[in-house]
Amino acid sequence: MVTGWSADPFFRKYVDFKNTTIGEKNSFYIKDDCILTVAKLSGGQHAIERQRLGAGQTRTVSTSYFGLGVYMSLLRFMQGVEDWNELINKITEAFDRYVNTMLHDAVMSASQQLPVPTKWNIKGEAKAENRAKLKRLISDVQLATGSKAVIMGTEVALGELQNFGSVQWISNEAKSDIYRMGRLGSFEGTEIVEIPQAFAYNDVEHYLEDDKKLLIMPNNIDKFVKFVYEGSDATFERNEMGETGDETKDYRIRTCMGLETMTNVRFGTWTLEA
Repeated sequence: MVTGWSADPFFRKYVDFKNTTIGEKNSFYIKDDCILTVAKLSGGQHAIERQRLGAGQTRTVSTSYFGLGVYMSLLRFMQGVEDWNELINKITEAFDRYVNTMLHDAVMSASQQLPVPTKWNIKGEAKAENRAKLKRLISDVQLATGSKAVIMGTEVALGELQNFGSVQWISNEAKSDIYRMGRLGSFEGTEIVEIPQAFAYNDVEHYLEDDKKLLIMPNNIDKFVKFVYEGSDATFERNEMGETGDETKDYRIRTCMGLETMTNVRFGTWTLEA
């Protein structure tokens, strides 16, 4: 049974990773979205009020410690029934899964932190009467960013676009692989990109991606989720009977990390309602 995200899930495209030493201050610079104003002048006049670009802001990400401990029967290890390297690999898988969950949740909820979130987060049924609202959201994202937008969603979510209006699908031979997503076609001129779906871990009753959400993303969006690893992983291994008090080997790992959403770039979401 295949569950969980692929090796390169789509949302990592929007994450800015940084490694720092213990105690080092991490910082991320966020540009101001400013507009210069042109003034009408009288002849011979050049006493023009000067303007400058915004100073922007420098922000930091708070970090916390996260850890995991495992153990193994010393007898089963000596018998070759359990493999120590396999157990260590399972720790890596567990941390990857935890980090991917953190990143995914941050990316998918980032639009709620934009100014006037009600403008960029729309809910509505997929029907012809709402076509103009969806087209307006797409247009607003393009106007606010100066970039062409793409509509992203799972295969099920994208399938609902046909209820808004005309969808032109292209052949399988014409698909190109971008972050493991297929370019499937366009919705009235706006490119469509599929987000791969997957079962939740060890749970075929639930899915990792929301089949009710469409993302309207500009092509020029920055890496708006800032993720920091602080220092190196600390590991603690005990494999002597006197250390553990019983005939087991144990291994513990601790790491320091954190993330925060930071962006001035506008993008939108459409939540499909029945």
